[in-house]
Amino acid sequence: EVTAVSDLYQLSPRISETTWVSLDRIIETVFLALVATSAGLLLAIPLSFISARNIMADISSTITNLALGVISVPIGGFAGIALAGFARSLTEPLRSSWFGDVIGIGVLAAAILFIIRWAVPPVEDEPPTRSEKVAHRAGLIGAGILGLVAFVLISDLLGRFGTAVAPSLGVFSFLGEFFATLGEIFSGLTTVVATLAGAGVLVNLASKAGYALRHRLSPVGLRPLNVALAMIAGSIFAVGIMAILDWFYRFQNPTITLRVPIAVGAILGLLLAIKGMATGQVNVGLATYTVARTVFNTLRAIEPLVMAIVFVTWVGIGPFAGSLALTLHTAAALAKLYSEQVESISAGPIEAIRATGATRLQTIVYGVVPQIIPPYISFTMYRWDINVRMSTILGFVGGGGIGLILQQNVNLLQYRAAAVQMLFIAIVVASMDYLSSRLRRRLV
Repeated sequence: EVTAVSDLYQLSPRISETTWVSLDRIIETVFLALVATSAGLLLAIPLSFISARNIMADISSTITNLALGVISVPIGGFAGIALAGFARSLTEPLRSSWFGDVIGIGVLAAAILFIIRWAVPPVEDEPPTRSEKVAHRAGLIGAGILGLVAFVLISDLLGRFGTAVAPSLGVFSFLGEFFATLGEIFSGLTTVVATLAGAGVLVNLASKAGYALRHRLSPVGLRPLNVALAMIAGSIFAVGIMAILDWFYRFQNPTITLRVPIAVGAILGLLLAIKGMATGQVNVGLATYTVARTVFNTLRAIEPLVMAIVFVTWVGIGPFAGSLALTLHTAAALAKLYSEQVESISAGPIEAIRATGATRLQTIVYGVVPQIIPPYISFTMYRWDINVRMSTILGFVGGGGIGLILQQNVNLLQYRAAAVQMLFIAIVVASMDYLSSRLRRRLV
C-alpha cells in the first residue's frame, strides 16, 4: 500500500512556522551573547589591572609581607564565602517582594556612592592623618560589603522579573528567560566576587601586619620568622595548586595531594626566603602579572565549543550552559585586550598624580580610568559581536540558541528550514557589525 504525503500550501502570503521559530531562536542567541558579554565584562575589568605590566611592575614586597599575604589568601577566601552567605541571609526580608529589591538597591547604591566619594576624594587640601586613613579604608570595606548585598538583590530582582514576565510574552518569552539566566549568573558570581574581595582585604591587612613586625623586631629576630613564614606560605600555595588539579583528575591519594605538596612547597619557600633576605625585596607585581597572563592565555586557547560541552554536562542542556562557556572565554579575552590598553596609556597623567602624593587607588581612578574608557567601550561592543557568532555554534553541543535547531534540521535533512536559519544568522551578524560600527563612531 502506497500513501501519498504532500505539503499543504496556502496561496495567501504568510509567515511560516519555521520563520517564527527561527526568529525566536536568533533573538535568544543575541541575548545569550549579551548575557555572556555583561558577565564577562564584570570579571574582565578588575582582572585587567592585575595583568597590566605598567601597573604591576613596580609592586614589590618583603618576605614577611609576601608570606603573610599568601597565608591570608585562603583565610580571606573562606571569609568571603561566609560573607556571601551572610549577605544572602541579610537580604532575606528585602527579597520577599519586588518593592524590597528595588528600594534596597536604590538605598545601597546611594550609600556606596557617598562612601566612595568621601573615602577617595578627587582633591585633598592636606595629607590625611593616620586615623583618617584608617577610617577611609574601613569605609571602603563597608562600601564593598554593601555592594555585595546590592549584588544579591540585583540577581534576585533579575531572576524574579524574568520568571514573572516569561509566561506572558508568548513568542518573546526568551526575553524573560534572558533576565532569569542573567540573574542566575549574577547569583553565582556573588560568591566569586566575595571570595576575591575577602582575599584582597585580608592580604592588605597582612601587609600592614608585616610592616609592623619589621619595625618591632630586630633583623636577627626577623630572619627565622621570615624563614618559617615562607615555608608555611610555600606549603599552602603548593597544596592549593594540587587541590585544583585534584578537582580535575580525582587522585584520591593523600600522598600526592597533601604530603608531597607540603614538602615541595616548604623547600621552595625556604629558597625564596634565602633569596629575599639577600636582596631585601621580592618583585611580586611581575610574578602576579605573569601568572594572570598565563591563565588568560590558557583560557583563550580552549575553544568555547569545548567549554560548552563541559558546562552542558555540569548544568544541563540549554542557554545557561552556553552563557557560562561564553562568559569564561569572554572574561579571558577582554581581560587581555583591556590590560594591553592599560599598558599603552600615557604615563604623563600618572606621574603628575603620583607627584601629588596620591595613593595607588587614587592614581588608578583619576589617572588610568579616564584614559581607558573609550577603548573599553569599543572592545566590549566588538566582543558582543563576536559572541553572537559564537552563540550560533554553541547550539550544536546543546548550548541553546539558533544553533540547536539548525543542527536538528540538518540532521533531519530539512535543508529548507536550515537555509532559513542560516539566512537569519547572516542577517543578524551583518546587522550587529553595522550597529557596532555606528555605536563606536558615536561613543568612542
